[in-house]
Amino acid sequence: ELVGTQPHMLLGKWIDDARSWGQDEQEADHLEFNARNVITLWGPRGEIADYASKQWSGLLSEYYLPRWSLFFQFLRAALQSQSEFDQPAFQQALLAFEQEWGLRTTPKLPAKPHGDVVSLVKRIDKEWGPLVRETMHEDVYDVPLPPLVRAPGADVLAEQLEGRT
Repeated sequence: ELVGTQPHMLLGKWIDDARSWGQDEQEADHLEFNARNVITLWGPRGEIADYASKQWSGLLSEYYLPRWSLFFQFLRAALQSQSEFDQPAFQQALLAFEQEWGLRTTPKLPAKPHGDVVSLVKRIDKEWGPLVRETMHEDVYDVPLPPLVRAPGADVLAEQLEGRT
């Protein structure tokens, strides 16, 4: 829901943009397949799966959540049968889902942002903030930090964040 408030975090826009280049429905479907594939499997059999993964609205709910659900389904089966996790069967089922997902041309996903990020963050903080703050311990953060590696322009950003500019 949170990423859906941002215009550059929408799977629907990515797909709509790809489809818009098609001269006909068949070409638009092919372009959608390529748009889906490049951010998920990156090849017909997931040769470098998740190489260009994104945390986009639509992708989280329609792709990553079902993958995690499948993992927990296999994990639950292993625990209930007191057997080892069947990694080969899981990978086969996962690839089947991923390939099927890449061939979809529906559902139509939102291509425009929706919701107010500030209101949403306030709602999340109200609901989850007390639990997070309740479980925070000072010792969790008492870890020596490695020296910072600064990227070009990071000093300017750091100064802005610290209110020095």
